[in-house]
Amino acid sequence: MGHHFVPQFYLRGFEADGGIWAHDFQRRISFASQVKTIANETKLYSEKLEMRLAEQIEEPANSALLKLRTREVITLEEKLALARYIIVLWKRVPKARQRALDRLPQVADEVQTELEAELDALSLAEPAKKAHYEKLKVRAAEAIAQQKANPAADLWHGSIESQSGFKLDQALLSMNWVFLYSEKMQFLTSDNPVFFFEFEGISKPTSELTFPISSNVCLWATRTQAPSGEFLQASTAAIKEINRRTAQSSHRWVYSKSNEKWVLPFVLKKDWPLSRLSLAGP
Repeated sequence: MGHHFVPQFYLRGFEADGGIWAHDFQRRISFASQVKTIANETKLYSEKLEMRLAEQIEEPANSALLKLRTREVITLEEKLALARYIIVLWKRVPKARQRALDRLPQVADEVQTELEAELDALSLAEPAKKAHYEKLKVRAAEAIAQQKANPAADLWHGSIESQSGFKLDQALLSMNWVFLYSEKMQFLTSDNPVFFFEFEGISKPTSELTFPISSNVCLWATRTQAPSGEFLQASTAAIKEINRRTAQSSHRWVYSKSNEKWVLPFVLKKDWPLSRLSLAGP
């Protein structure tokens, strides 16, 4: 069994009778499984990172997840832990790895350009060492080319707990948190369960974030006027919109409590038009 990129404790909020349904849009199939056997990948993290994630990120937030599943109010400390959990979860899943790899060539080129400019400046300041600086430029170019061709895993690992995450934590905490619940319809989750419109992030006045807590509770973080911290019954339209987000942002897998006949076709569509949420509905 590999490292879970979506924590097992979180996934248990979407199981029933010890099982959970997995929907694979690549193979176009659905099947019953167990939490311990899904959402994991062999050697995804180092053992050190896996331990840090479990002890420093997951464990502090589990009490908040447990309370929210039964619609209990969480403490400020639990809210802080959950905000950190949500941001790190967004950064630790396979889709985040793909985002990092997609950006790597651009970042590497920028680093190489800056480094060569610095070496050229040193060469002008010390003409006698020009040959030395030219050799350094060649070595740097070779090292960067190697990283672009075969990226080291720790480049992505380092981004999971980078200092930039703290700013995202604070941005999320500054939003109004509303907990939408449903007693009849189910919220889906996925291998990339944190959703926001990435073109605007979570700091703009129009930003919002959704994160399914369980099959019947979902966090809606918004910058519009909303009763922060309260539990509100979700409209059918809102549940459908949140599930569209979950399906569309998934990397490969969507998970559900039950295998209702609409779920797999819903997952396979994958190109849902998405809209904003409001207390009056999407």
